[in-house]
Amino acid sequence: MEGNSAFFIIYSVSQAVEALIGIVSTIVVSIAAYKFSQVKGLPWGNVLFYSILGFVAVSIAQWVTIDILMESAADSEILVDSVFS
Repeated sequence: MEGNSAFFIIYSVSQAVEALIGIVSTIVVSIAAYKFSQVKGLPWGNVLFYSILGFVAVSIAQWVTIDILMESAADSEILVDSVFS
């Protein structure tokens, strides 16, 4: 039973780190898109496009990082169950 509690502690910490990375990257991408619009003088439609593009890139980077860190199929299945349930 002690192994399970250690796993859940590690899993909870990794989820907290993932959430923190998501929040920080969302803020950074939003600020970068705004500053990019100010420098280039782009209309807001392009700012929205670049923001969405940035969000997608950050999400892909997070999933690749999670995939690298979670090597076993069982851990990946638990992660997928927690995300989609």
